[in-house]
Amino acid sequence: MEVYSKYHHYKLRYHAKSGCTLVRQLFLEIHGDEVEPKVKETLDKWHDIQLAFPLPQQHVNLYTINVVRNPYKRVVSMFVNRICGGPKNNMVGKKFGFTSLSFYQFVMTLMELKMFKGNLLGLVDDHIVPQSINFAKSDKVVKLENIEEELGKVLPPALVPRMEAFFTRKDTLWKNHTNYDDESVDFVGTKPFSIDYEGPWPNYKCFYNEDLMFLVHRVYAHDFACFGYDPNVLEP
Repeated sequence: MEVYSKYHHYKLRYHAKSGCTLVRQLFLEIHGDEVEPKVKETLDKWHDIQLAFPLPQQHVNLYTINVVRNPYKRVVSMFVNRICGGPKNNMVGKKFGFTSLSFYQFVMTLMELKMFKGNLLGLVDDHIVPQSINFAKSDKVVKLENIEEELGKVLPPALVPRMEAFFTRKDTLWKNHTNYDDESVDFVGTKPFSIDYEGPWPNYKCFYNEDLMFLVHRVYAHDFACFGYDPNVLEP
């Protein structure tokens, strides 16, 4: 997914399950002066911002900021907030025909889709598409895990004060509030969960053992390579 600033001549690329709610809110706020008030009212807050910030006809060689997330964290986020997570969140789980499943079963489903679709997982659902699908070596990569520091280094300088003001009130922003128990330590990668389960969910590391790390790396190997995430480490 991409949006374009006509005043500052760059595009921002973002991805489902990679902080897209936060990123869309941020872009709309720092570029709000580029949108007519009447148009803003039609955007369903920030959800339809592509309508207000369409790409120009020639956009292949534009300066591009690409916000990405650690694939290990992203796949857990898919599982707890789009496969499972209750009626408001489990639309992908319903789409796949699941009623309950383990994280391992979900990852094996991704493996099967990868075998048949290759990198075209987005044809199945955009929440599982690799983040590297449209990656260019010229992209300015910003890791979600350190977005405040890294984004400030690659944004047009005039926008940095707006970004800083946005992050000073980040605790008041709307987020996908997944219910996590960060103190949990027990492995749950093979434990079945109903797709209607809303949490509390264990710390993301509890979904992994060496086998599951290997499988997720197989599915999203290009993401790890392009964005410099270590497939041998579960980051904090």
